[in-house]
Amino acid sequence: MTNKPSYLYWPTLLTVITFFTVSLLVSKLVYLCFHLLILISIITFLVQRDARANFWSICKTYWAINLAMFGTLCALLINQLSTGSFDIYLYDLPSRLALFVVIFWTLLQVPLQKLKLIKWSWIAGVVLCTIQLFCMGKDVTGRPTMLVWYIELVMLLGIFSALSIGWNEPKNKLTIGIQIIAGACGLYSAYISQTRGIWLAIPVFTLLMFATLIKNWCSKRNFLFFGAIILVIGVAFCTTDIASKRIEDAKQDISLYSKQENPDTSIGVRFQIWQGAWIIFKEHPIFGVGRAHYSDAMHGLEERKIITPTAATFFHCHNEILYNMMTLGIFGLAGILLIYLVPAYYFARELRHSDRQIRASAAMGLSLCFGFMIFGLVDVMFMYKATDVFYSFAAAIFLAHIVKRKAELSLKSGLES
Repeated sequence: MTNKPSYLYWPTLLTVITFFTVSLLVSKLVYLCFHLLILISIITFLVQRDARANFWSICKTYWAINLAMFGTLCALLINQLSTGSFDIYLYDLPSRLALFVVIFWTLLQVPLQKLKLIKWSWIAGVVLCTIQLFCMGKDVTGRPTMLVWYIELVMLLGIFSALSIGWNEPKNKLTIGIQIIAGACGLYSAYISQTRGIWLAIPVFTLLMFATLIKNWCSKRNFLFFGAIILVIGVAFCTTDIASKRIEDAKQDISLYSKQENPDTSIGVRFQIWQGAWIIFKEHPIFGVGRAHYSDAMHGLEERKIITPTAATFFHCHNEILYNMMTLGIFGLAGILLIYLVPAYYFARELRHSDRQIRASAAMGLSLCFGFMIFGLVDVMFMYKATDVFYSFAAAIFLAHIVKRKAELSLKSGLES
């Protein structure tokens, strides 16, 4: 695959590195990095004739994932066509995902060895965020007074850092040590943030890491080793004061909700709005109520005595799938599932590839997709401006690495034969 000149691919690389390094700490950089990368893509398209031809080839070859990233945007358009009311502002966030093909194509112009430098931005990003989180003050419950923005993404940066060990040159022990420390920072951030939704994803991430970095992982010995790791992590989390208190708080919240003694606890409110979202979806199953009318729908449930006034004040329903179902109907459900599952398919089919680097990229891609799915059980990830860009950038990086690494292996095989 033709690489674009260094004067164009270095800006691409630096933009992506800047995004993963500091944009979770400086929110204004999120859209700056995104728009800068789109500008670089336009310049590349205009000045390189062969790149233009390559763009249309990428659109055709990877049509499934390119179309899947339009899922929410299409559902939003269908909803607004059904009502005849259009709000252009609502297209802002889903457009970040819809432009995936442009980002993917632009990253394909970066040479493979330079593309792998992005791993250092994941390492730097998770370390900086962990330091910020550690230095924050604590509230009366012991939680940080102001969480690092997008703590779920901080955890993912740690996972990417650890899994990128598969990109390393053999016997690079210093780099491996740094990557392990970065992975530990991600785990520590998840722990001290006390965000229970993140904790649910840790076994999945551990399995992906184990399957990628250890040979013959299906053997009895390695299976037992994996089980021991999960057990150690579980014991470490469940026997510490922070984790024990959060688990106990969850049990108490559930008990108070089930007995109707206090439905407005942290978990009780979530149960209410999940129930309310399902009711609204059943009443508007095709097109949903629309993103702009979420609050009105919830206050309507309050008037019907289905949820409490406290639950009605929440600006989303703390579940990605239910939120899309109630606001965009069946098309919203299809859209979010496509965004999760189609990229996951592209990565899953490479997870047992004979090449370690490709397996590592596949595992990072799956950790991205499964991570967002799991985090989306208790949050609406794609409502925040950094998450759409993060998902699009990360998926494009992993897929671009797989494509370019396969091309490199094919070229080596051809030369050897």
